[in-house]
Amino acid sequence: MQKFKSVEQIINQLKPEKPVYCIRKNSIRSAVRYFNNNFPGKILYAVKTNPHPAVIQTIMDSGVEQFDVASIEEIKKLAKEFNPKQKKIHQCLEGITNIKKLTLEENEWKMSTNYSGIKKGKKVFIKVIKLKNVSNWRYKKIKNDLELTMKANKLDVVVKINDVFVCKDNDHEYKLFIIKDFIESESLTKYTKKKKLTKKQKADLKKLIDKCFANQILLEWLSSDKILVVKKGESLKFLFSSLKNASHFKTILAEKKHSAYADLEWLTLMSDNKIKDLCIKKLLREKIVTYNM
Repeated sequence: MQKFKSVEQIINQLKPEKPVYCIRKNSIRSAVRYFNNNFPGKILYAVKTNPHPAVIQTIMDSGVEQFDVASIEEIKKLAKEFNPKQKKIHQCLEGITNIKKLTLEENEWKMSTNYSGIKKGKKVFIKVIKLKNVSNWRYKKIKNDLELTMKANKLDVVVKINDVFVCKDNDHEYKLFIIKDFIESESLTKYTKKKKLTKKQKADLKKLIDKCFANQILLEWLSSDKILVVKKGESLKFLFSSLKNASHFKTILAEKKHSAYADLEWLTLMSDNKIKDLCIKKLLREKIVTYNM
């Protein structure tokens, strides 16, 4: 099957005298993905709407595995010509191949599942979090970590995030997908069990911390499990695996301001109540009103 970048290219190259059958696979994939994300039930494709082999195969490859057929011949054709590919671990991970599950020591209190994969020839790290199991407190922590990491992407202090999105997966559950660079490394905890840090390496770790504070990223507490040691030839490079235990200076200011407003509201309420109490005492003292026990 010939491929063209646009309708104009087809016309200029083929100069067709009869109608040309065009298939836009990316549009089919996009439509299937949208339907998967917004329709809560089982999805079937009606073969008679467009029985072209390339269309059906693209739909199958996009995750639709059930079909509505109108004749025995259509059933035979599907059974003979089309074989569903091995089901992807996640239908939301379009464009990522060679997906493999990872087992990590620290796994966000078992609330996430981690994978490696290949995207555009580059190895990536994939974190998948089921949103239905996430509490409001936990959601705020995840949101804070992602926002800080996205801000720090260009600072070279933390593993870079490439993409973040929510998608309804094969099991019809909404999940948060976080795609990061895959860094061949080990934790500082593991490294220091084998080797002692040199003065230069300790200085480099201090520079890492200085860079964060210089850019208004405030580290609340450090864990050697969250610092990655990356080997670059004979030297070492240090990165944070995430910034989930950090805060941005502007966020802390906003929280302090909100707390001050809350205190002011309480003080104002106390003042209003005090005035009301004095008015009631005056009314009782001057016998304008009486109160019976």
